[in-house]
Amino acid sequence: MRRTRALLLLLLMGGLAAVQPAAAAVGTLLADRVIFSGKLASSMGDSSYNGGRLPDLTGAAAGGGVAATFNPKPGAGLQFYFAAGAVDASKYAGLAFKIAADTSFTVNGGITVGVQVAPGIPKGVPLKTYLADGKVGPAWQAVFVPLADLGAGTALSRTLSVYWQGGTVQQPRMYIQGIQDTRSCVACVGQQNASEVIRRMDFAIASMGARMFRLDMETYAAGDEALQWCWPDCNMDSKYLTDLDTILTWVASKHPGVQVLLAAWNSKRGWGMTDLEWPTATTNAMWRTVVTRLGKHPHVWWGVSNEPEYNFDGAQDAQVWQAMNTAVAAIRAAEKDAGQYPHIVTVQGTRAWARPLDYYVTHPITAGDGINVAYETHPYNPQADFAALWVNPAKTLPVLIGEFGPVDGSMTSADAEKLMQTANSLGIPWTAWTLHMRCPPNLLQDLSNYGCGVGMPLRLTAWGELIKKYL
Repeated sequence: MRRTRALLLLLLMGGLAAVQPAAAAVGTLLADRVIFSGKLASSMGDSSYNGGRLPDLTGAAAGGGVAATFNPKPGAGLQFYFAAGAVDASKYAGLAFKIAADTSFTVNGGITVGVQVAPGIPKGVPLKTYLADGKVGPAWQAVFVPLADLGAGTALSRTLSVYWQGGTVQQPRMYIQGIQDTRSCVACVGQQNASEVIRRMDFAIASMGARMFRLDMETYAAGDEALQWCWPDCNMDSKYLTDLDTILTWVASKHPGVQVLLAAWNSKRGWGMTDLEWPTATTNAMWRTVVTRLGKHPHVWWGVSNEPEYNFDGAQDAQVWQAMNTAVAAIRAAEKDAGQYPHIVTVQGTRAWARPLDYYVTHPITAGDGINVAYETHPYNPQADFAALWVNPAKTLPVLIGEFGPVDGSMTSADAEKLMQTANSLGIPWTAWTLHMRCPPNLLQDLSNYGCGVGMPLRLTAWGELIKKYL
């Protein structure tokens, strides 16, 4: 049969992204509530109307899974409801789902996504607002609609409603990458430029499919070699935080759903770390400043440290754990004082430059009841080491692979590709090193004439092309 209108809404996975469940197990992230993942969740019912739901799509066209399919005919709607009755909306941040269509088209204002606070009382917003360039097509696209945008109130009766009020239709998913801050791995310490960071992030999102960034916060202090190139300084000051705020605000406005991990990066002195790169009271005071200023952004994560060093035999694991736990407690206190909910915070592997996570398997972080804590590893290793370093820990812990890439004598391109294949198959998020032209392994070619790179053509290296393949 020939279609006269794009067949919309291939929903591979949909759910409510959690804010704060009533009780969360130690060492777990706040639980999302799944609505549809391969099939409608057992806690949900289907109240789609006027033929709004077509038979589910299965196979390669659905990203290898099963997708709910919406029929965009006038007056029709795809709609799911809570079988056991209304739920508390205050525990959730918004609707998160993936969307695609069998042909590309621009979505008009007639397609609405929303919820119902009670049967027959809808709260909706135009879907096009949350799409890249207002378009949908065969490639899966991640969508996140904050409940605050919907004015959902405190109770939800129906959720993930997509309905057609005249026009055309669609639905999507997420993954990742690492980027430098405005100081740009020392390349731009005298030419800090938030617009350039934004330009590169926009390139990674639009051209590579990136849905998360590890943004490395670069600050230096007396004794750091890089300090000689800092002008006027490389402090964690108001101007620098304003730059970060500008970047985070742009992400929320232009690419809803994209996540940003702010990482304490590179300088032990600048961040007040110990010689083995463990956080201290000085580090925690700096995190209080960062959290107080930037914690208003719900899509931001905190990365406590960069890479705890040495300690190859694990004899100091308990001390590293104590430093990390104290840092998380300080961050949670800052969030509470600022009236914020607990953001995701990552603690790094206890030894060997943030590689092993095994100590956390038996000793998860307890500060803040362990809520929204993820465990970050930097496995620049051959694939034979993957099981011990992160595959096995991920069976009981929420794991993030924060850095990896081809490095001579440590990790080959084949190892890095195997990491992405394995992590994607297990649903483990990763951020690759790095979206830069001179901070290897580089995703970008150096077309800067050995400068800061502001405005340079953005072209991928072979490593960048490999990353793009798996995003």
